[in-house]
Amino acid sequence: MLNKTFTCIIPARGGSKRIPNKNIRDICGKPLIAWTIEAAQKSKIFSVIWVNSDDELILNVAANYGAKTYKRPPELGTDDATTESVIREQLKHITHPTDFVMVLQPTSPTRKHKDIKKVAYKASLYSMFVFTVNVDMKRNGSIYIAPWDYMLNKERWIYGFGKVLPTIDIDTEDDWKEAECLLLARQSV
Repeated sequence: MLNKTFTCIIPARGGSKRIPNKNIRDICGKPLIAWTIEAAQKSKIFSVIWVNSDDELILNVAANYGAKTYKRPPELGTDDATTESVIREQLKHITHPTDFVMVLQPTSPTRKHKDIKKVAYKASLYSMFVFTVNVDMKRNGSIYIAPWDYMLNKERWIYGFGKVLPTIDIDTEDDWKEAECLLLARQSV
């Protein structure tokens, strides 16, 4: 059982160059970002689910799927902005901290609510930073979770050490097709 509290933040920048508008592009009947929002909701572990973006269309889609929205400052919507700086800036404006912050990238639509719960359990058990990797053991950003203070105060947590769990991420059209196939197979079961 989880006896800790969790905040979810889904960072979704609007300026994707390789796949235009990818966070709101339809994949298997719904916008890409909706898969992440719904998995977070199904996990039933979060006090709040935020979508953090510089793009009004993304924020509107997120609100339609039941997420709270946070409009990041324009300087954090650039190619140079780090995920850490985006998350840190938002955490400074949240008035009710939780024990842990989980960052879910919208580019991992095959992530299931069970994966979210499993990673949350590992993080709360060890009270440490946990992240997911893809099959070649490179970080993919599907899930990052750490205690609130760690996320707020650590400059570069994405490159920190912690517990590792495997998953998949969309960066190219080929990744998109692979994820679509997996989602379609899941829906037909």
